Amino acid sequence: MAKNKISHAAHLIADASPATRWTVVASRTSAVVYEGTPGQNLRFHTRLKNPRGRLAERQLVSDRPSSEWRGVGQKTTQHEQISVNFAQRIGRSLDQALSRREFQDLVIVAEPHFLGLLRAELSGPVRARVQGEIGRELSHFSDAQVESYLQHELPRAV
Repeated sequence: MAKNKISHAAHLIADASPATRWTVVASRTSAVVYEGTPGQNLRFHTRLKNPRGRLAERQLVSDRPSSEWRGVGQKTTQHEQISVNFAQRIGRSLDQALSRREFQDLVIVAEPHFLGLLRAELSGPVRARVQGEIGRELSHFSDAQVESYLQHELPRAV
């Protein structure tokens, strides 16, 4: 029985410290999560989609006003609000994944404006795992192109 407790404890310790790096390549229309290290074992993990992020402002607005007030002197368009909502969704997904110990380190790649929106939506524990950020739009790159880009740029960002 003691042997069973020891093996169970060893299993818990192994699960408690995964050496997994996630790289999130995000835009207002999608977020692709890669697991591993570019050039060694980088592989696709999951994708979140935001098809409304592709729509033009006029397609998003029907009878509603085209903007809303966020605060003193700050106006938010429907398009911007959809981007903020998607950044929140990504933040929640990362929170859930971290609570399940799916990753240890995190790198975020997004065009600068969306990177700012995403930063604002990351919880403290997720933010503490961020090892690097790259302000670049890569959502139109293939997996191979993303890996090649990250091999060259990631050492500078981390």
